Amino acid sequence: MEQDSSYQTIAEMAFWTGHYPFMLQALAIAIQKCLVWRMKEDGAPVTYLTLFQLAKEQDENNSLPASSFYMVSREGAIGLCPGVEYMTEWIFVPMEPCDERDRLFEETLEAIKKMEEDTDEQVATHFFCTQCGARLIEGNAFCTECGAKIVD
Repeated sequence: MEQDSSYQTIAEMAFWTGHYPFMLQALAIAIQKCLVWRMKEDGAPVTYLTLFQLAKEQDENNSLPASSFYMVSREGAIGLCPGVEYMTEWIFVPMEPCDERDRLFEETLEAIKKMEEDTDEQVATHFFCTQCGARLIEGNAFCTECGAKIVD
């Protein structure tokens, strides 16, 4: 229970200060501003889905120095701060308005929609009986409510 309290304190501190110890937290704020960025280093376009995977890997590796944190600008840029805000190194900056950004934006929205549909379909077919709607128990070959065979 104490771990939950500690995590809640960290999350509250991040919310109030804008100092995010995890890139995924910064991304959650940045996506409210944009879905397509450019890498500051080489200008390569980065979509939300790609950035989500990068953030997840970064957070899993937990390679952020103790005094460092992520920041998000008003425009949705994501930067790494070594502990002093004015020294923030911007990593991802919002992509400027252009045809490429519009195309990537539409592709990202379509990909998100498809993932949601796939998830809904998996939930419908893998967790609930198609005959009676009862919740299925993983590993069972038949529904415990109506006896229907579970189809993979």
